[in-house]
Amino acid sequence: MTEESAGHAAGRIEALTRAIAAEPARAELPFELGTALLHAGDPAGAARAWAEAARLRPGWMAPLANRGIALQQLQRHAEAELALRDALRLQPDSEPVLTALAATLHVLGRHREAAETAEQAAALAPGRPEPWINLGLALHALGRLGDAEAAYRRAIGAVPDAPAAAAMAVYNLGHVLNDQWRRAEALAHFRRAAALDPDYQPARQALLFNLLY
Repeated sequence: MTEESAGHAAGRIEALTRAIAAEPARAELPFELGTALLHAGDPAGAARAWAEAARLRPGWMAPLANRGIALQQLQRHAEAELALRDALRLQPDSEPVLTALAATLHVLGRHREAAETAEQAAALAPGRPEPWINLGLALHALGRLGDAEAAYRRAIGAVPDAPAAAAMAVYNLGHVLNDQWRRAEALAHFRRAAALDPDYQPARQALLFNLLY
């Protein structure tokens, strides 16, 4: 964030804080404050603001979902799961929330649940890469390498114009191929991931490791 944009963000946060003090019952104000705080690099503050928005307007799904995302960023995954499940009770067919929940379940080591949740998300939005990437992660952790490979190939097919997402999917597929002893294919995928997004460090590190060893 540039100095100018940081100053703008601080001004926005200050203005919203004053507005909340003047109208403490308006749920939209802490919701907007949460967005401003997250953009300013304060996920903890964002989570608190979105919790207040949800308290002020029960039945509003968006602050619950956003709070779950902020808690993920804070590595507070058990709390994130609760927030995301609260959001899903209000909107069970929300693909972004299902995708976020699948990622959290994977981090928590509940890979079977993560796979089932990712499959639901992929069925709702088969053209988006994120559900397929999460499905691949969960299936890989479960040892279902062929199914994980298929999921990552679906993800790659969904992101022809999104190099960062494609790099992640290609990189993860490289690890699946490596675990199937398809080393040459794995190395080719690590090369491709690094070419797709030169700033994606995991691909560069995997490529270096495989070239050295």
